[in-house]
Amino acid sequence: MSLTKKNNGATEIARSLVGKTDLVAVYGGDGSVTAVAAALHGSSLPIAIIPGGTANVMAKELTVPLDTMEALELLRDGNHEIKAVDMGTVNGRPFLLRVNLGIMADMVTEADLNLKNKFGQLAYDVTALQTAIAANPVNYELRIDGRNLAVTGVGLNC
Repeated sequence: MSLTKKNNGATEIARSLVGKTDLVAVYGGDGSVTAVAAALHGSSLPIAIIPGGTANVMAKELTVPLDTMEALELLRDGNHEIKAVDMGTVNGRPFLLRVNLGIMADMVTEADLNLKNKFGQLAYDVTALQTAIAANPVNYELRIDGRNLAVTGVGLNC
């Protein structure tokens, strides 16, 4: 078992486990799951998600129980299914779920930890409202499935 620390994050720990284990279990939220998945991108090493974050969107999408003990029991009892999940890349960096830019990204990255601990997912809504008030439109250029798109907005969610 490894715990993340300031100088030894989920990415570094996950990379160090390639070739040394049959499964990487990650307890955390979408940020931790994404960091581990990005570190293992290109390998065949599966990830077990033990939800422990604020929103746990990836766990919800994959129907992983949000209760820690229920998720662990699935692993222990072998009552789980390994599912292949596509990953995208932005500027050479792999990602899961979606790409958020502008206020959509700020909503996640700028949410106050104390607010998240106190109000859960509602903290993201509060942060989105705060950042939307001060937002300036930005031009986005996207290439999706071979198509070039140009759009303007204060946020982008793909």
